[in-house]
Amino acid sequence: MCGPVFGPFRMWPDKSLMHHLDEKHWRNLKGAHGTQFDPRPLLAMFETKQDRVAAWHGLWEELHHKGDVGDASFAAIPKLVRDSPKARRA
Repeated sequence: MCGPVFGPFRMWPDKSLMHHLDEKHWRNLKGAHGTQFDPRPLLAMFETKQDRVAAWHGLWEELHHKGDVGDASFAAIPKLVRDSPKARRA
């Protein structure tokens, strides 16, 4: 069961703010350009190593632009950290 909701974020029992990728609110998040951006396809590419470099560049372009970020940026961070190569080695 989920805990309290903080904006688009939900506190999970382990006290993380990790989003489940099947939640529908991902579709409504905004990227750094201020437009709607659903990062799930690129996050999936990054996780499965299909083309990690292309996924990283796509995410960077959409999640950070000239110092601007959107709520999609904050939602993607826990997943990026968890799926990063260094995190997998730890």
